[in-house]
Amino acid sequence: MLKKNKKILSVITATLVMVIGISFTNVQAASIKRMNGKNRIDTANKTAKEIFQRSEAVILVNGTGYADAVSSAPLSKLLNAPILLTENKGALESDVLKTINDLQNVKKIYIVGGTGVVSTTMENSLKNKGFQVIRYDGQKYGDKTRYGTNARVAEEILKLSPKSKTGILVNGQDGYADALSVASVAATNGYPVLFGNTNNIPNVIKNNIISKNKLQILAAGGSGVLPSSVVSSVNGKKITSDAQSKNRFQTNLAVLEYFKGKGGLDFSNVYIAAGGQGGKAGQGQFADALVASAAAAKTGSPLVLSGLGAGTTEIANAEKFVETNIEDEGNLVIVGGKASVSESVEQKLYEKVGDFTIVDVS
Repeated sequence: MLKKNKKILSVITATLVMVIGISFTNVQAASIKRMNGKNRIDTANKTAKEIFQRSEAVILVNGTGYADAVSSAPLSKLLNAPILLTENKGALESDVLKTINDLQNVKKIYIVGGTGVVSTTMENSLKNKGFQVIRYDGQKYGDKTRYGTNARVAEEILKLSPKSKTGILVNGQDGYADALSVASVAATNGYPVLFGNTNNIPNVIKNNIISKNKLQILAAGGSGVLPSSVVSSVNGKKITSDAQSKNRFQTNLAVLEYFKGKGGLDFSNVYIAAGGQGGKAGQGQFADALVASAAAAKTGSPLVLSGLGAGTTEIANAEKFVETNIEDEGNLVIVGGKASVSESVEQKLYEKVGDFTIVDVS
């Protein structure tokens, strides 16, 4: 067990929020400010201004789905650009535009997603305001689905990280949890997160990204979400066995163990978020984990899934992983309210890692 060194446990109430770039490495508990908003868009705006202050670029995605946002996490790190959210079909929300202007130096706006999620009207409006607007969608490949967008973002990530010869394959169709587990480590290493499904890897990704760039593929997820036939179609390597991947929580820890052994994680910060329930019940429960994966990507830190959706065994395994790996004087960050990561889970973490200061940043 770790010595009872003082930890900083930051509880971030981030339900229905997504943001890139939270870092507590050089922040004392007393200086952490409350960052909250009336909805996910408002909170993303406030956090972008608080954390980035100035930026030459922003990434704009639709705030109601996870696929484009998960694809964007490594891109955000490489561009050092905050992710902002929109839900409008017409002009950009006035408060989002104000955030862009408040960042003072924004010249480029990267839209991730097709015109069905971020409209042409919005794109043209931003161009008319003097911004250089670059859209990453599947039009180049004649694919209007999430797979086309995923391929286009991956292409750009590989341009910005030319030494990278690896991609991480996850099921991008049937859930978000595995993608969130790999987002921070992918961003840290300059790897694109690539989407497959239970049947195949769509050709737009297989041919244009994997084969063209001769990528080594690391696959995360059990056979129920990524069958061996799908992984072997690109000579990929499973980094999680079926025994380790009976659910999203086991997959999460298996991914972290793999990359820990490769020296690709910084355990001075460890993030905790709810993994959510499986099936349709969990489809809207990705926001807190999106926040956590984005923040973890900024610092190259692990995201541990626990809380809502996890059983007693999964919670205990998460606690053990944190206890074993977090650095002395490290920062433990819980992302989500008590409905997502309960007081009981919080208390057990306290018992495992020793003394810490609880700071509520909601």
